[in-house]
Amino acid sequence: MCFDAFPTPFLREPFCAGGPCPELETFARFATAELDVKAFVSASVRDQLLDRGVRMIFPAEALRDLGPDAVRMIALDITTSLPKFALVARGAVLDFAGQKPPQGPPGDPIPPPNGLASTASRGAAADVVDPAMLSGSRAELYVLRSTDGTSYDRLEIRSALTPSVRYAPTHGAISREVLAYALDPVAPRAFILDVNRMRFREVVRLLELDLESGSVRVVAEAPRLRVFDTHALAVAPDGTVYLAASSSRARRHVVLRLDVSSPHRGSRGLRRGGLRLRGAVAARGTFTGPIRADYEGLSLPITTGADGTWTMVGYGVSDFARGPRVDFSGCF
Repeated sequence: MCFDAFPTPFLREPFCAGGPCPELETFARFATAELDVKAFVSASVRDQLLDRGVRMIFPAEALRDLGPDAVRMIALDITTSLPKFALVARGAVLDFAGQKPPQGPPGDPIPPPNGLASTASRGAAADVVDPAMLSGSRAELYVLRSTDGTSYDRLEIRSALTPSVRYAPTHGAISREVLAYALDPVAPRAFILDVNRMRFREVVRLLELDLESGSVRVVAEAPRLRVFDTHALAVAPDGTVYLAASSSRARRHVVLRLDVSSPHRGSRGLRRGGLRLRGAVAARGTFTGPIRADYEGLSLPITTGADGTWTMVGYGVSDFARGPRVDFSGCF
């Protein structure tokens, strides 16, 4: 499931014994296999992967669900979150969707894909990177923007292939301290995990964002647990939401499988809710990159030691019903 779940190979800066890695020696990992990026990325694109001034955004859809002309990756300016270039499949390799962009300053090989968290460790406004999500099939980029400096009050919707851009107000319903976010690969919605700071406490909220109207509803909220320092969200094609959290101190992670439905008025549960827990798993290790959901379950990169080595781990849907079954040989 791992290969099909990810829109492109999971890219990570390699470790080369004895010193820095040779230029352009960037690798992709699937389970325990390493692939040379040069095998599936054009030469002009490889130059751009060394630009330390961009961050790469990958689509929400799985590889097998993307058409031949779908956008496979988009590069955003790391400061402004404005698109610099988009990549589409040209046969067996990735190439630019339009003209070749200007070369940026050379830097390190491409880092792991974004999406785990958009806020720096202390949540300072100056450290915030605007959350950005990509639909490869719709060729649309969704970026949360702040005009008031205190909240994300506007949703920016950009075409990944044309200069077209439009906006939808969110009315300040999303905090600027965002822990995780994920796009639904089918429905025009996204889920956001943010922190709402009150006078005497912090509340973590799971929000559902309508990508067409910009409206936001609170699916669930709970007191913030400082034991977890990394969070991630993923949405399966059937609408199932996976919420993962890990603790670097305890070196453990937890994954919740959630059913999000329309809110029910007058219910004794979550008043603004529509949330049901379908199962949970807990295991050793912390995740080091974005998690990916499919019909079969969830895949995530896990590291269990201090040396940073990692492997792909998979949880099948049935694992959430009977408890954790972790396969450290790769996925499920």
